[in-house]
Amino acid sequence: MNIGYSFWGYLGDLKFDPEGNLASTPDGNAFYSWSIISEALKRGYSVKRIMPDRDAIGYKMLNKYLFNSWCREDREKAYLESSCKDLYEGIDWVTVTKDDIFERWLAVGFHKLDVILHEWRMKIPGRNDAKGGQPDYFLQECVIEFAAKYKIPLIIFDLDYKISLEDIHNMPNNNMIHLFELGYKWKTWPNAHHVEIPFDFSHINDLPIDDHPQTNLVYIGNRYERDWCIDKYIPENLPAVHIHGNWNEGGRESSKDWPNLHFCERLQTIDMYQTYRDSVATILLAKKEYLEHEFMTARLIEAVFYGTVPLFIEEYGYNVIQKYLGQFQKSLVVSSKEDIVDRVKHFRAYPGERKDIIKRLRNHLADIMDVKFFMDKLEEVQKDVIKCR
Repeated sequence: MNIGYSFWGYLGDLKFDPEGNLASTPDGNAFYSWSIISEALKRGYSVKRIMPDRDAIGYKMLNKYLFNSWCREDREKAYLESSCKDLYEGIDWVTVTKDDIFERWLAVGFHKLDVILHEWRMKIPGRNDAKGGQPDYFLQECVIEFAAKYKIPLIIFDLDYKISLEDIHNMPNNNMIHLFELGYKWKTWPNAHHVEIPFDFSHINDLPIDDHPQTNLVYIGNRYERDWCIDKYIPENLPAVHIHGNWNEGGRESSKDWPNLHFCERLQTIDMYQTYRDSVATILLAKKEYLEHEFMTARLIEAVFYGTVPLFIEEYGYNVIQKYLGQFQKSLVVSSKEDIVDRVKHFRAYPGERKDIIKRLRNHLADIMDVKFFMDKLEEVQKDVIKCR
């Protein structure tokens, strides 16, 4: 099978802008996308990245060390074997047309792809909604039209619940379009499929767990629609609480809104392990829409992989808590700031129990979130679409 993988993100430890400066931009692809590519390669498939190679500058500067933080060989291989080098070289994003893009895609054989996995992009005014800006939204339009023109099954991976069924119904050849979602928002639509954030669990125990973390609580994630979580769950009277993300970027003034909390800059992938492992626990905050539809982000796997205890807020509900926590639902669910303080003090006093929980959760989540399940679903959908074409 020849797979086209369309995502607007990075695979490496560090993110650089076109000028070679470190970039502060939201991106989770480095954590899970390599697993998708790697699993496809293990099954004998080819994978070609459709969006621009945003790691090209970093790889030119650092070579293999761009992937040195963890799983270096598999992550570097995923990058090298999926990148279409120079695919967009010399393009003027102000004057480029869809025909120009299609010509380049035809030259590298994208019309022969058996399936395209595309991560949905939303329109962001002032960033990607006009020529000359970030080209991800324009390229998304190209992907949709190209897949329809050459009758390629298109699987749209909605990682943020920003797509609507109206969006899909307005697409050409929408009978060949399927949707992957991390919750159950679209469960009544027959072409929607629940999947989990995929991870190669053969590497889940690669990183050691720190027995004596210095930080009490960490949250790594952005402010989008999560203010209510901060108000309810982050204790001001607990020392060594670190909140990382865009909380003080783009006009946000979180340090003024919550003057007793410590807000830190957004992390690069290279910083994730040290930040998580050095904390007793992390708190899994979420948008209310995610909670409503049982949507689970990558933060859960990140926590156990990098070596910290994930605390679930009670709003996730019984089904989600039972599914992901299993036997640990009573000890890892919190309903207040006081609960978090109690949990942190407990795990600080009993480091052996903390370490055991992380190890057991790693094993438990392997039966739910291993990348092989994601790839099985992709194979199944691709075959069904071809059969019905």
